[in-house]
Amino acid sequence: MTMRSCSRGRRASGKRLNSLAGLGHHEDGTLKRALPCVFALVVIVALVPATLSVTPFEKAASPPNVPSQSSSAPHALSNISDNPAYLGNFTLTAAFEAKMQGIDGGEIENETTTFENTDNTLEAIWVWSRYYTLTRDDRYFANVSAAWNYSWANPAWLETDSGKVYSCSWALKAELEFRRAYGNRSNIAYANRCATFILGRSGWEPVFWLMDWGKNDIRGLAAGNLYDWAVEQGNETARLGAIALGNATKAAIEANSIWLAVEDWALAGGVAYWGVVHSTLREYPNATWAEQYAAFLKTNVTTPGGGPGNSQCGWYAWYALGHYAAWEATGNTSHLNQSLGMVAWLILQDGDRDGGIPTNFGDPDNKDESWVTSYRALDIGEIIPAWHGQPPDPPALTAVDTVTGIYLNVFWNLSLQDSYIGDVVRYDIYLGKAYDSTGAGYSLWGSVPAGADGFSVPILVGDTSSYFFYVVAVDSEWLTSGMSNQAGRVVEYGAGIVGNALLGNPFIVPNDDVLEVIDWVMFDYIRAYDPSRPVSPWTSYAPGRSYQSLTHLPLGMGFWLNTTAIFGVPFVGLVPDSAVISLKAGWNLVASCSMINRTVGDMLAGVPWVAAEVLDASQPGYYLRRASSTDILFPGQGFWVQVASDSTLAFYN
Repeated sequence: MTMRSCSRGRRASGKRLNSLAGLGHHEDGTLKRALPCVFALVVIVALVPATLSVTPFEKAASPPNVPSQSSSAPHALSNISDNPAYLGNFTLTAAFEAKMQGIDGGEIENETTTFENTDNTLEAIWVWSRYYTLTRDDRYFANVSAAWNYSWANPAWLETDSGKVYSCSWALKAELEFRRAYGNRSNIAYANRCATFILGRSGWEPVFWLMDWGKNDIRGLAAGNLYDWAVEQGNETARLGAIALGNATKAAIEANSIWLAVEDWALAGGVAYWGVVHSTLREYPNATWAEQYAAFLKTNVTTPGGGPGNSQCGWYAWYALGHYAAWEATGNTSHLNQSLGMVAWLILQDGDRDGGIPTNFGDPDNKDESWVTSYRALDIGEIIPAWHGQPPDPPALTAVDTVTGIYLNVFWNLSLQDSYIGDVVRYDIYLGKAYDSTGAGYSLWGSVPAGADGFSVPILVGDTSSYFFYVVAVDSEWLTSGMSNQAGRVVEYGAGIVGNALLGNPFIVPNDDVLEVIDWVMFDYIRAYDPSRPVSPWTSYAPGRSYQSLTHLPLGMGFWLNTTAIFGVPFVGLVPDSAVISLKAGWNLVASCSMINRTVGDMLAGVPWVAAEVLDASQPGYYLRRASSTDILFPGQGFWVQVASDSTLAFYN
């Protein structure tokens, strides 16, 4: 059988860049689930260092102009180990930021002063939180807590030294990474206040000392960080606001392309470019635009900073981040190589190997800056997979249906790491024809690329086989998630039946309407019996009738079906971990919800049953016979059970 990957639309947010290594559709895909999609298997080379060791090397005095395919940058992703050990350097960075923390939790500006401010502190929160994300080493949790205390006491929206919009933008990045890392939501109110301030200012920094291109850089930073935060929060107002900021930044770049190669204060054009990629281009991918304007990004900075806060190293870091964003948006590895070479050069500026970076190339090692170091950390943090060393979270199966009786479609929610900050590269689908709760014995049936949230299986006419599926996510380091929940297809009366069939729904289905549960089967009527309705326990459904007393067939309900199902009656859905059916004293019509065949005695163990009856087509009239405790019941089979008192029938799969 041939398997196809499918994607279906759910939300308007969280879009993957279509060109990002050809990973295909994400959650915003417009393909309807009734249409089979093209199957593809994409392999991404892992972005991980070959070693975590750190080797001292000599500090360089001036930066090279890094060409796309130079010895200063790897020629392909597989050669990333040609660069310094990125995780090892990020570890040094986190330690340096801890050294620079004041006793009140604020981050000190540089090694020669005691001045603190909020933007530096929020940047450090991001560094420590990302360190925990990458390593699961919580040694800096106390530093993070103290830094948040300082930030609450000195709010970003009141920051006058570095700018309010700028600091609020960092707050969004810090809160998001902190919450992702530690699962701690205690600072969402802080981020909400910052998001409100940014939107109220339309992302324009309210300071007089910045030129318009510098303010556009900050607007880009705000757009990208606000978009990422809004999507994670499900905040539609903030998401739309972030797109508006990205559009404004993009329009300014189009009108003044030279701005992408201009520096102002601690900022450079690379951050405005990054902001457009991480906001507008996430919603509306445009590789052509990204390629065209990436050409304006500098690959070198030769002029030293002209005053306090100006920084060759900081500008270099922003340009490196811009080139990385160009790779994200276009898939052109020359941009990645450029970024890697620039980051490697920044690492060379840490001559004393304490993790800190100075203001300008060639500055003394005892004048490293905490904020420049944070800029450098951004680049390293991007290059290292955000979920490095951690198996991805499993996908969650959500629905199963059939299309014209030919395709069996299974859908899932994407792994949490199937995103631009994660590194899931594909989903592996495993199949078994005999149910096993552990999936043992299931075989790998095929794979679909990251971003695909379903697959389709053609079912041959007359195929009465049972199928059970589970799915796992696989990341770029070939780490595999745990298995998803299971989905299945079973066929009752596979040899065919004409006339009365005694059936029951054994699956969890998102829509238990009669015609959804009994799909692609010809029938005259369905009758169900509910003893909790003492006046009129019988309900029915007949095609074409104006009033139907039976409208739903939920999990565990048994029913009579008058049909001409010569190939049996199929059921599809999600396998329930457990199902509990309430029984009333007297007779009850129920379904076997066990995914394995079980005897009547085994299934009714612990239930005060008096008698059970199963279908017997050779017995005219009621078409029933009394069952013994050794009779076998199959998944999806309906049966009658008489109990002496009210009780419950439980199934466990």
